[in-house]
This record gives sequence, structure tokens and C-alpha cells, in this order.
Amino acid sequence: SLSQMHQHKAITILITFDSNDWRECGHFLKGRFRENHDCISLYKILRKLYTKAQLEQTSHAMIKERHFHNITNKSFTNLYSKLTIKLEEYLAFSTLLMSQSDYQLTLLKAYTERGLYTIFDKKADLLENKIKEEENVALFDQYDLLKLNHLRYFSDNPIKAKKGHELISTLGEHNANFNNQYQQALTIADFHLKEISKFPPKDGKTTTASSYLTEVLHKLTELKTSPSKEHFASLYYLLTKESSKLSKELNSMILELLIHFAHKEIRRGDFSILDRLLDLYELGFEQELLLNNNRLTENRFVNLISTACAGGKYDRADKIITDYSNLLLEKTRDGAVQISKAHIMLYRGEYELLLDAIRDYSFSSLTQNLRRRIFLLCAIYKLYSTDISYIEVQIKNYKNYFYSIRNKISDTLFSSCMNFCKVIQMIIRNDEESQIRAYILDEKLMIYGMWIKREMGIKTTPIS
Repeated sequence: SLSQMHQHKAITILITFDSNDWRECGHFLKGRFRENHDCISLYKILRKLYTKAQLEQTSHAMIKERHFHNITNKSFTNLYSKLTIKLEEYLAFSTLLMSQSDYQLTLLKAYTERGLYTIFDKKADLLENKIKEEENVALFDQYDLLKLNHLRYFSDNPIKAKKGHELISTLGEHNANFNNQYQQALTIADFHLKEISKFPPKDGKTTTASSYLTEVLHKLTELKTSPSKEHFASLYYLLTKESSKLSKELNSMILELLIHFAHKEIRRGDFSILDRLLDLYELGFEQELLLNNNRLTENRFVNLISTACAGGKYDRADKIITDYSNLLLEKTRDGAVQISKAHIMLYRGEYELLLDAIRDYSFSSLTQNLRRRIFLLCAIYKLYSTDISYIEVQIKNYKNYFYSIRNKISDTLFSSCMNFCKVIQMIIRNDEESQIRAYILDEKLMIYGMWIKREMGIKTTPIS
């Protein structure tokens, strides 16, 4: 129904809020409604719930009965609709403020529409100089310059009478620069999509930084068509030593390709590439190439720590937690850090410490609680290996839990957890070692498969 649609949308938005969002959105709403407006009241009621679990289990009928019993169902539906619209406005507004260039360009557009050309010219000069001061003007910076000069020229700004020819020339220059970098990005995107083996120049001409770009594309082609550590090392060098010659977008794409190759090598059992993989991640964090809206996804962070620990790089794992956990979403950050530290305990074999650290810890997300149960199963298996019946009961309990949340997680994650339980069960039942090894090697989906392989002494063959 329409009512459920607006309720669901509002809750879906609010679930993503951290403490700063709740506070700032509250100020935002107060600027649009009077203090005693029902929208403000509804927002305050939902804010008291705060946690994802509480918001998801919200009884809207109960909220109406307790707090809005004096209005009709239709009015209550309209109230949710108004709140949802204002929440969307807040998301757009806060996102705009996060990007200084977008904010400045929007402000410049407002000055132009109001005929405030003197203020516009001063502000535009400041923004243009700031962008040009960047050591490497990225694709979207070029686009910002293009939009800025478009606003300058396609308006009634008196500056056109004095510098009309200069403006149109500048506009053409920024358009050409943008198109050059855009073509670079399209070339790499085309490489990923079509897996082509050659990159012929367009119309016999190469783009900006052509010789370097040609070398990069050549190394990319080599790594894709003939994967080897030698080709990986060549491209790794180009990215880490000469990245300033390419746009941010190209650097991001190359970085992701190198990371993908390195992870593939590690899954094959070759950890000699691990230090370079960790270097790539740190480069991506420092240059914001692996961030989404200035945030690092928890899954990527935790998997990185797991990989570092699987290769015995405990000190580097601990340093990554210290240096970059601040990039995680605030609401789930503490739990993600605790999960990350649990990886170090697991791979170091500190099972009693692991058990004490997570047994009674209250995690804030479904994924964190899922990982917690896998860790508990690992610790129980190692600490109580002689008590087969106890471990069997725990495996059964965890399997039941995974089935209970099956509709809330991906099929891949569900299968990974069930396969992990299956292997532990095979081990404690003393199944043939050859059968266990075959199952581990044949079954590609398995959470903490690297830990299991290490337990079984299984090594796979890396690419030469």
C-alpha cells in the first residue's frame, strides 16, 4: 500500500544514519517545520529507536495509536510521506555540502540566475585557481572547469563584452581536456568489459601523457591476457611510482585490477605477493581511491585484515586497524574493529583470548553477528576437540542460526557458512583426510577457507 511504501522508504533511509546524521537532519527539519509540527514529533519518536534492529521492527500502527491517535489513517500516511520527502531533501543537501566543487558550482549558478555577476566572477576565479593548483587535475575536476566556464559564457554576464573570444577559447580547451581524460577512462572500461588485447589510438592520435598511457595499456593487456607475477610487478611499479601522470579514475581502475590479481594469487596459496597487496590497499586508502563517499566499506576492511592474518602479517594487520578504522561507518565501527582484532587472535592461535573477546560482545549488525558465530565455532573446535558430542551440538545450533537468517543474507554467504560447518564436522568425525582435502579444494565457497586450508596443511599452486 501507499502507506507501507512511505513507511518503508523512511525507515530504509534512517537505518543508514549515524549520530551526526540524526543531529544534522534534526536541525534541517526544524528549519522547515514549526517546532510542534507532527513531522518533527514523528522524527523524534523514530530517533529514540535509533538502532537498525529497532527501526526494522518498528510497529507503525503502534506509533499511530500511542502518539497520533487523534488523526486519520490518511493523515498519518501523509505525515510519513512528508517526512520521507524531507529526508530525501536532507540526503541531497548533505551530499551536496560534502562535495565542495558541487556546492561552489551550485552557488555560482544561483549568483548567475540572480544577476550577481560581480560576486560570481570573484568566486569563479577562486574556484578555477584552486582546481588548477592540483598536481593532477582528475576527470571530474576537468568537468567542473568545463561547467564553470559554461556558466560564465552562456549567461548575460557583462564579462563577455570584454573577454568573449578568450572565454570561448578557454571553454574549448577545457572541453578538449575533459574529452581526452574521458577517452582514457572509456578505454580502460572497454578493456574490462570486452577483454580486448590491443588498444589502437583513435584517429591515429594518442591522448594526454600518450607514451605513459600507451605503456600502461600495454601492461594492462599483458596482465589480462597472460597473467603472471612479472606482469603484475610491472603494472604495480607504474601505479605506485608514476600515478600522478594519470587521472584519479584511471588510477582507481588499475588499482582494482592489481588487487584482484593479488587476491587470486593468494587464494592459490602464494603469499609472496601479500606485502604488495597490502601496499596497494594503503595507497588506495591514502589517495581515497578505494573509498565510497569518503567511507571504507566494512566488508572490504575485514577481508583485508583476514588476508593479512592468513599470511602471518599480524603487525601490519594491527597497524591497518589503527590507521584506517576511522574510515569505517561510525555506527558499526566498534564492532568492525572487534571483528578485525578477532582475526588476529584466530590466526595466531589465541583461541581462549578469542573466546573471551567475542563471546559476550554485543555486535550491531547481522554480518558481524554471523562472523562472531563462525569465530566461536573455530575456538570451540580447537579448545574442545576431544568433546565430539559438544561440538556436534554447537555445529547443529549454528546451522539452525544460518537457516534462520537465510532470507537476510546472500546465497553465496549462506553456502560459505554451511560449507565451513560441514568441514569442521568432517574433521571431528575423523573422515578420511583425502576426502576432507578434496571437499575443501572442490568447494570454492567457504568462509575463512584460508584458515581451514592452513589447519589442514593444504597448499595450492600459484601462477608462475
